[in-house]
Amino acid sequence: MKLLREMFRSFTLLTVVFFGACGTSDKANLTEQLAETRLKLSRLEARSSTTDVNALALIEKTNKRLKQVEDLIIESEYEQASDLLRLIDSSLTRFMEEGRTDDLGNPTRRIALMGRVTYEVVGEEDSWSPLKEEVAPKAITGLRTAIRSGVFVAFPNGPGVTLGSEAELLVKRNARRRYMMDLNRGTAQLVLEGGEPMQLRLGNILLDIQGPGVIEAANQVLTGNRQVSVYKGRVTWDGPVERHDFSDLEGMRWTGDEMTRTNLPGAPRPQSPDEDGMVYTNNQETTSVLFQWYSSGSRSTSQLQVSAQPYYFTRIFDNAVIPDEQVKVVLKPGVYYWRARSMGKNRIPGPFSKSRKLIVSKETGTTQTTATKKEKPKAKGPEISDVSFEIFKPTVLVSGQTVAGSRVRVNGETAVVMDDGRFRSVINMAEAGQQMLRIEAMDPVTGNTTTWEKEIIIP
Repeated sequence: MKLLREMFRSFTLLTVVFFGACGTSDKANLTEQLAETRLKLSRLEARSSTTDVNALALIEKTNKRLKQVEDLIIESEYEQASDLLRLIDSSLTRFMEEGRTDDLGNPTRRIALMGRVTYEVVGEEDSWSPLKEEVAPKAITGLRTAIRSGVFVAFPNGPGVTLGSEAELLVKRNARRRYMMDLNRGTAQLVLEGGEPMQLRLGNILLDIQGPGVIEAANQVLTGNRQVSVYKGRVTWDGPVERHDFSDLEGMRWTGDEMTRTNLPGAPRPQSPDEDGMVYTNNQETTSVLFQWYSSGSRSTSQLQVSAQPYYFTRIFDNAVIPDEQVKVVLKPGVYYWRARSMGKNRIPGPFSKSRKLIVSKETGTTQTTATKKEKPKAKGPEISDVSFEIFKPTVLVSGQTVAGSRVRVNGETAVVMDDGRFRSVINMAEAGQQMLRIEAMDPVTGNTTTWEKEIIIP
């Protein structure tokens, strides 16, 4: 009987497809909508990895619902079929669009999930439950993510938070500050669209943050390291001796109570593959894709991430110790997203480049051309001129001229820059003999840096 039912189902649906034009318009419309929904489902399947448990659950649930739609069409229940199909299409559309970050204030997209994420309700201790889209962000006081998963939450009138894998963040609110967050472990990125202040705690380090800005923080419990990258905005920290202010493209790292401060490289410029670039495997199961990008400012290594979904919660390739600015990755046919960034001193990360989409097709075609010789970016850092120095052992007074608004560091120490671009710095050079004097001027907007070096003799 089951076999006969399946044969009857197939025959009836074929009849709807081939003779729908001769029947009612409802049948024809439903058949067309059903085909479009199945196409949308196939696209979701193509970009979902085996670890994307939410996507896999939705695919399984949608397949069952589509069979219900088929049964309703067979039984001529066109109105019910249409309602169910509309619900299915809405669920797929919402799920596929939840990775976008360009509309953080839209209340229908305040939570994006990929993988297993749990949350704690305000006022209810030890009440960790699986996080779902319908949970209001104002009801969340804690977030935990699982292996290879992540969550994005835009809190009402507050920061947008992207939490990485295996991370835990506690959220508090008080009268003086709208939000206070404790990053107990893992990595988090905060996006403050307005000028509201907030506090972020990393172990025994308490940071004051002033928006608008983009801040990335990490608390590595096992190694005892904590670090913060300020891509935009201002962060203040009260150290044991003095108060420190950090702003655009500056980072710091704590090992115990010892803090290291450094300038960060700007966001790289992607070169290849192009946006929506097409790569062909020529009927092979995989192909090797060459990724290339340009960095601005000094860097130690580069990081490339390739993901099958635009939020990068799960990644097919993720390497943060690439020595050059290019690498080959073997990919199967599908839709991918990629981005790169530069790592500053002490491996403190700079901002990611803009994300690009890549399509790998199993068909035969001409793959995108890749540069055999990389051209240097045309943009240069601020000019450094009229450099002079006076030696007052054990210190050296250095002065010079650069572009107004630039940031200057002399042998790693921040220099005072006047409104007209003149700068002065006093550095310690107690050791006698030949020493290197190094001046770096950085454009705070682009991150482009110019370096001036000279060997001097300390008597």
